[in-house]
Amino acid sequence: MENPYVGKKADVFNKRGVISLFHNKGKDDVALKFWQLAEQSQDNHFDSKCNLVMFRWSTAKITDE
Repeated sequence: MENPYVGKKADVFNKRGVISLFHNKGKDDVALKFWQLAEQSQDNHFDSKCNLVMFRWSTAKITDE
């Protein structure tokens, strides 16, 4: 995949995670990997943390509690 994004490393990883989720149906692990890389490159990266939590909630990997 080309890197069409310019910006902070965590932001780039987050955007790649979102794109991976929509373009690689059934391969959610790719998106999860990018969101984890975003968090590793910047502690508590807000957007990637939100995307990761929303994804886990929407796929019933975590509950409302």
